[in-house]
Amino acid sequence: MGRFTVCWSLLVLCLLVGPVRAGVEEPDHRPAGAGDGHQGDAHLSVALPDSPPLLQSTTVPPAPSSLLGPAARWVERLRAGDLGLLGFMRRVYLRQMERAAERRSAFPLLSGNQLARIEGDQRARPEVARAARALLAAARADLERERRAGDPAARRVARIGVLSAYRPPSRQFGNWLANFSKYFRQTAAARLSLAGGSTGPEAVDLLARFIEKRLAAPGYSFHNGGTAIDFTSLEGGLELTALTDAPHLGAWRRSWLFHWLSRNAARFHFYPNTSIDEPWHWEHRTDAPRLAETAPTRQAHGGAGAEHHLLLDLEQIVPGP
Repeated sequence: MGRFTVCWSLLVLCLLVGPVRAGVEEPDHRPAGAGDGHQGDAHLSVALPDSPPLLQSTTVPPAPSSLLGPAARWVERLRAGDLGLLGFMRRVYLRQMERAAERRSAFPLLSGNQLARIEGDQRARPEVARAARALLAAARADLERERRAGDPAARRVARIGVLSAYRPPSRQFGNWLANFSKYFRQTAAARLSLAGGSTGPEAVDLLARFIEKRLAAPGYSFHNGGTAIDFTSLEGGLELTALTDAPHLGAWRRSWLFHWLSRNAARFHFYPNTSIDEPWHWEHRTDAPRLAETAPTRQAHGGAGAEHHLLLDLEQIVPGP
C-alpha cells in the first residue's frame, strides 16, 4: 500500500481505539482549544464567514461524538448541512498528511514496555523518561537552591513539571479536529484573497501549511514517537502551558524554567525544535545538535509496519467527494 494511500485513509483504528479527548494543539492536559488559547469550545459555535451555502443532506451518518469530543458541535453542524466545508476540511487534512509523509515516515504505535512513566500519568520511551526524570530532579534542586539564596526569579516559581509527553495518533487526530475551526478563522482573510477562493486548491495548501506549524499531522508528531516533552510552570501566578499567542510566548521566554532549560537541557539530551516556535517543547535526541537546527528529515521508524496506525478512515468523520 502506498504511503499517500495509507495517509489518505486516516482513522479506522482511531475509532477502534475508543474515545479521544480532543481540543488541544499538543498537550494532553489543557482545556479544549488550548492550542492558541484557553478558549474552551466557545470557538466551535462562531459564524464561519466564508462557508459555502448549506446543503441539507440526510445520507451522511452521524459522526461519533466520543471521538470528536469538544469538536463534535462544529463537525456535526457541518455534517448537518455544509458538506462543501466538510470536503475542504478533508482536503486540508489529506494535504497536511501528504506533506508530512514527504519528509519522514510515521512513528510506530507504542505500548506496554515501549513506554515508561515520567511522573503523574505522563509517559515516554524508557530512555526518554529516565532522562526527563533526571532533568526534572536537577531543575527542582537548582530551583530550591536559588530560592534559598533569595533569587527573585526563582522565588516566583510555584512549580515546574510535564504538561504533555507521549500521546497516540488518535489523540493527535482529536486535537486536529478540535482546533480546525480556529485555524479556519485565523486564515480567513488570507484564503479569501487567493485566486481559487477561500476553499480552492491554493487555500487547501495555505491552511495545511498554517496548521503544520502549530500542530503536527497525526502519526508524525514527536509526541507520537514518545521522544518529545512539553514542560509547564507556574510562575508569578501565571500558568505557563502551550498557548501560542504572543503574550504567552513572551512570558515563557522570560520564565525561570525556560532559562534553566536553555542552559541545562542539553546535558540530558533534550533540545528545542528550532523549526517551530514553542519554548515549552523539547525533544530528546542523541544527535540533536545537528537535527535541532533543521526541520526533521525523512527517516525510517520501523519499516512498513510503522504505518499500520494510519489505517484510520477519515470517511467515518468527513465524507469523500
